[in-house]
Amino acid sequence: PGESFEQHVTRIFTTQSNPKYFAADFWRLGVILSVEKSVPEQTARRQFLKIRETQREELASWWRAILPQPLLAQLPQLPKKLSMLTLAMQDGNAIAGASGESLDDFQSILTSCLIHLVEQAQQSVAQVVEKPKRIRAAKSKSL
Repeated sequence: PGESFEQHVTRIFTTQSNPKYFAADFWRLGVILSVEKSVPEQTARRQFLKIRETQREELASWWRAILPQPLLAQLPQLPKKLSMLTLAMQDGNAIAGASGESLDDFQSILTSCLIHLVEQAQQSVAQVVEKPKRIRAAKSKSL
């Protein structure tokens, strides 16, 4: 309560308690399991993929809870897409961290990207909603 959308996203993604390399060890193991398809590793691979799906679902649920309802009504897949993008970007920084090339200000960059994507989605929905109003207004003036 009392936070704007931008303030909330910023607080969640830029807290000091976030590790510099988001779950890097988990991700390294996951990369191995994701590309390895031999029979002995199948159980571990399935478990890793199940955990990843749970992460995506939790993030999508969080996005659904904080995104404006009119936006969700027009773009119901947006929470899923944002959750996938969030994890992909965090994964990429974890890989970079493992190789000594991570971005020190990654969380701030991630936050800015996510806020910008939501703003762009809102603008595109507003344009779609506004366009029929202009058409109706033009038709009523011509009558």
